[in-house]
Amino acid sequence: MVCTILVLAIGIATAQDNVGIGTATPDPSALLDLSATNKGLLIPRVTVAQRDAISLPATGLMIYNLDQKEFQYNSGIPSAPVWRRFISIGTDGNSGDFWTLTGNAGTDQTRHYLGTRDAAPLVMKTNDTTRLTISPLGIITADGPVRIMKTIDLSGATVPFWLNGQAGTQGQVMISNGPLATPSYTSRLSLQSITTDTLNAGVTNISGPLTVNGPTIFNDTVRFSIFPKLPLPHNNMFVGSTAGYAEYLPPGADSSFLGLFNGRPTWFNLSSLIRSQSWTVGGNTTPGSPIIGNMATSGIMDLDVRAGGRSLIMLNGSSGLIDIKGPLNLMGNTTPLTLNGNAGNEGSVMVSKGVGQTPVWSGALLVSDTNIIISAPKFTTSSTTTTTHYGPTIFTQLPQIPLLSGHILVGNSQDIAVPLPPGIDGAMLQIQLGRPIWQSPERANYWSRAGNTGIGPTDYIGTTDDNDVRISTNGTTRVNIARSTGSVSMTSLSGAPVIAPVASDDGLVVATGNGTLTKRDKSSVLAMLGIYGGRYQNGTASPEFTVVITLPAGSTLDPQAAISLTPEASSSVSATPFVVNGSRTATTFIINFPGGLNPGEAINWMVKNP
Repeated sequence: MVCTILVLAIGIATAQDNVGIGTATPDPSALLDLSATNKGLLIPRVTVAQRDAISLPATGLMIYNLDQKEFQYNSGIPSAPVWRRFISIGTDGNSGDFWTLTGNAGTDQTRHYLGTRDAAPLVMKTNDTTRLTISPLGIITADGPVRIMKTIDLSGATVPFWLNGQAGTQGQVMISNGPLATPSYTSRLSLQSITTDTLNAGVTNISGPLTVNGPTIFNDTVRFSIFPKLPLPHNNMFVGSTAGYAEYLPPGADSSFLGLFNGRPTWFNLSSLIRSQSWTVGGNTTPGSPIIGNMATSGIMDLDVRAGGRSLIMLNGSSGLIDIKGPLNLMGNTTPLTLNGNAGNEGSVMVSKGVGQTPVWSGALLVSDTNIIISAPKFTTSSTTTTTHYGPTIFTQLPQIPLLSGHILVGNSQDIAVPLPPGIDGAMLQIQLGRPIWQSPERANYWSRAGNTGIGPTDYIGTTDDNDVRISTNGTTRVNIARSTGSVSMTSLSGAPVIAPVASDDGLVVATGNGTLTKRDKSSVLAMLGIYGGRYQNGTASPEFTVVITLPAGSTLDPQAAISLTPEASSSVSATPFVVNGSRTATTFIINFPGGLNPGEAINWMVKNP
């Protein structure tokens, strides 16, 4: 039978602080050193149900899960364990939890992939520089030149091809912007040459020769800076057909004129026209009717009055509207513009009375339109009353608003922009009670590196959600405050302890019941074990035969406590201290010295509660 004896010695013996199995000389850095050449370490093997039945598993507890066939450890706390598995790499270098540098075998496309499982993007780098990013929405962003060696297949009709964050608009084409520049979409196309059977061009400018060897259809306005060479028979003209295309109009007979008949240009004989019409060029001396116009009640009923080849007055036969298509000039200083017979007074403005009514001249102006556009280079209001705009005001150029240097405009409680003076140097604009104010760094609602003032009793450093508080230096967490328990972990306390002797002013840090850390004397450790001690010296001029020893504040003397007395070197051989039975209280005990404790002599006493 092999017996293992655990010996605990306090202050008077040295205990071996590590254990070796299979070796008589365990490594001094290991708590447990296992040594064997034909055996291994067998971790406890349990099922999921047996694992979950473990009571308060310690943080770091390790097991082998028989159901899931993997090693697991508790990364949580005993009251809330979190079982995590060890990442594995197969001995063949292919299987396991990683993508190897030489490729993997036996992958399953339903389970294995390279990517993320949360809403974070997948980033690929070379030379520690981001080259390719796949966003959570599947958008692929290349941060450098892309060389395509194979076919790009945009599957489906709703997959755009992005260039610098832009998918372009329908009909735009992709053009190169040169070396080291991202291509872009454009509606303007500049080509050196093009050969195609069908060309649908929506471009606005074509420079250089353009040769078209087949039928050409223009669906929009085409402008040529140099008149094109169009095939056209001698003396023919182009006239729009009923199909909407230009067609040839052969020349008429000699001395014929071109006129519109039923809306179509037609060559006609002038003499026959004069005979059929009453108004002639130069005027008529005996007109048969004072009417000039279109008397048709159906079909073409409008009358277009032209000069210089331009339509200047259009009389709409359907609505009765008269459209003036050119500037209307009232010649001279005595030609009034009358509205319903009224020419108005000097300075009056024309005001609309609405649909179906004649405008009037008015000395007051009330603008009720939804939108007012002022295109003058300068707009000045000279009214002595406040000008109020109840609708949105749109400026095509930034107006010059009077504002002192360094001031900003902020809306006040009356929803009117008022100047806000600048704060002191280093101040930051901060919202307080819904209003922006300049706040000095030390009084802002954040912790300043230069210190803060006016800190309230409810201000704190910490989190308001379910997250730990971490304090770091040089990118490494040094202090962690757990979100659920408030436990404080200090990484600076890890590692080998300091071997220097404890100094006289050194102490211990002890957490009180409310979690406050306080520095205590070294004797606090013995007090926690129920051990108290002290020294008593006779400071009188006469021997003492009875001495009352009082325990330190906060300590209690157990009725069964063991009391030890040790005299220091003394000249009195009769100083034989002993404790008188029945002389104890909760905090004191009495020592009788039959031979007396001489002046200057001292004893050391120690109490050990059971």
